[in-house]
Amino acid sequence: MYCTSEDVRGELYIPLSTQMAAKFSGPGEFDEFLERHIAAASDYVDAVLARTFDVPLSLPAPSAVRTATAKEAAFYAVAQFSEHEDLLRDRHDTAVAMLNALVEAGRLPGTGVPTQRVIGGSNDQIFTASVLDEW
Repeated sequence: MYCTSEDVRGELYIPLSTQMAAKFSGPGEFDEFLERHIAAASDYVDAVLARTFDVPLSLPAPSAVRTATAKEAAFYAVAQFSEHEDLLRDRHDTAVAMLNALVEAGRLPGTGVPTQRVIGGSNDQIFTASVLDEW
């Protein structure tokens, strides 16, 4: 997983975080709840980054990946907790934009080395007799 439950808590609005934490009475229950959403968010991050990078990424993940994962996990957690995911829609939109920027750049922050995966390809070209006759 690319982030911690503490990272996700940092993405939650304080009143919402307090309300969510109060619902879980047992020790560690809130962290377990967040970790399930971190796992789902990590899968989403891998799905987006797989277009350019070999996933899963080696740990520790770059801070941009950690931040995007935390934002996405917070979005998932709020959606399940209160069914008002629009409260954190901005977190989801930012996470998606961050991940797409990494894919477009073709490199992860701090690595300085472009990806080795080849993206794209060429169109099939068919050389008919009429085309070859011109030569």
